[in-house]
Amino acid sequence: MSLSTQALGLGVQVFISVKLAHHGDTIIERFAEEILLLEEVQECYSVAGEADYLIRVVVPDLPTLAEFTMKRLMRVPGVESVRSNIVLTALKSEGALPLSHLR
Repeated sequence: MSLSTQALGLGVQVFISVKLAHHGDTIIERFAEEILLLEEVQECYSVAGEADYLIRVVVPDLPTLAEFTMKRLMRVPGVESVRSNIVLTALKSEGALPLSHLR
């Protein structure tokens, strides 16, 4: 049984793309350390493409998202830019794993 974010008052879910200013070992390690301390961050992935990281964040409302982004996430050392995508509706959030390749 999983907890409902809505029932807990966490009505806003956001996927945020994070780009770092540069990619030295120190800045990557510092980013990882800092991101682990942010309770709003539910998931964090290092990705290939335009962004360096993709994080999933849950917060109660848009003012809280603005405060989190401007006063916490953007102040993590090495963060150059962020791009947010606010979830409007979750069409599919917990699907079964695709196991047909095992046959």
